Amino acid sequence: TAAVAAPAADTVKVWFLKGEQMATVTRPGSTAQEAVAALLAGPTAAETRAGIETYVPAGTSPRSVTVENGVATVDLSLKFVLGRDGSSLLARLSEVVHTATGPEGATKVRLLVEGGTPIGMFPGAFVAGPITVKYLETPSDVLALIRSGTLKDYILLVRGGTTTFLAPVLSKG
Repeated sequence: TAAVAAPAADTVKVWFLKGEQMATVTRPGSTAQEAVAALLAGPTAAETRAGIETYVPAGTSPRSVTVENGVATVDLSLKFVLGRDGSSLLARLSEVVHTATGPEGATKVRLLVEGGTPIGMFPGAFVAGPITVKYLETPSDVLALIRSGTLKDYILLVRGGTTTFLAPVLSKG
């Protein structure tokens, strides 16, 4: 009698970092929600020993993950955007976009934090709309975006004394 192979278990790719490079591991699952949950759970002990790490803050929780018309909408808790290190913020954004792209046919990712768009939180990256992996590899010039007026509803110009700066606004829209 012929041996019957067991059906292959569905797996999703989860993206972390190894040094400064993106690194992929697989986890059980088939949906964007399962992939993001695996990302937020972090690398395994064996992966950590092998140099795999995450910049997603421990305790970041998913509020919702959906895919519609090729766009994965990932809504995370506020903890995701806390911190001032621009490299760390961009690394965690890359981990989420890479991980949520692919499952259920997602080709773009719309990131939300506490239900709002985190404008101005990721240096050099404009996340007001859905973004792609390719965009993260070649981000546009933020100053050009500011000068264009595209961000006028999302960036607050604050002046005080001799200091002027741009303040990001967490939009609920």
